[in-house]
Amino acid sequence: MKSIHIPIEVSPDIMMALNASEEELKAKFQKALALYLYQEGLLTFGKAAQFAGLSRYKFEKLLEQNNITLKGPNPYQLSEDLHKLND
Repeated sequence: MKSIHIPIEVSPDIMMALNASEEELKAKFQKALALYLYQEGLLTFGKAAQFAGLSRYKFEKLLEQNNITLKGPNPYQLSEDLHKLND
């Protein structure tokens, strides 16, 4: 599956205030969004780490730095995973 590109407009004065390059800002946005999506239960730990562009270990450290509790899989996810394994 092909990745999609989602542009975000950031004005020059905001870029200057953030004192970050476009690449640095993109990485920060991806990490912040990955944290949010994980915290809201919209992405699993592995998918959120992948979205953030981090290893599982580094993503776990990022969760700790942001005081976000590592969640176990919910029963629905376990049931879905078992179903996939049986197919």
